[in-house]
Amino acid sequence: MPALRFDEEALIKRLRSLTPTLRVAFAAACAERQLSAYRTFHVRTRRGDPPALAEILDRLWRDLAGDQMSSSQIAAALQRCIALIPREDEGPWVAEQAYAEDAAATVAYALRAWSNGDEREAAWAARRAYDALDHFVNNRFGLAPGTPGWEEQVANHPLVQDELRRQERDLGEMGRAGSADQVRTLVAETRVRAQQEAKIFFGESL
Repeated sequence: MPALRFDEEALIKRLRSLTPTLRVAFAAACAERQLSAYRTFHVRTRRGDPPALAEILDRLWRDLAGDQMSSSQIAAALQRCIALIPREDEGPWVAEQAYAEDAAATVAYALRAWSNGDEREAAWAARRAYDALDHFVNNRFGLAPGTPGWEEQVANHPLVQDELRRQERDLGEMGRAGSADQVRTLVAETRVRAQQEAKIFFGESL
């Protein structure tokens, strides 16, 4: 199987062809797979609020399933989510903070995609998931930026390729969804699957 590459412009074009609901479900799945990183950061530092971030994402999923939020509720959820993104001035830096930042930011992008309908927000959610694994692979496996073949080593790493394949799979399924019933079923299945895949996102515990 040929290696995949993260292509933001191509991703934006594909997301543009989806309904807003599926576009946001794609972004929410990227966020769901990363939530464990936020919990790990909290355990290490006692900073952040994992239940609050999980509640925000849960509410977005329920909205996609038909329990709609008002525009003011979405705006309030986004504001809460942004406040949960760890900041460097809150305490000593730890390695887990980068992954927690990516996780919370991905939830924020999913909310913004639902708020403004911009497919680029959903693409940026996918990029944060990709960036998290790029950073993880570099740091966990001691790859040296700038050395010959470094970028290819990172891009071809199984953890990075697995996430790109998950994103490709989700896009393919969503592109084939037709009726409202199919969309509802797919959103629910996508959420459950993303929750399971969160256990293997980083391949091992952070």
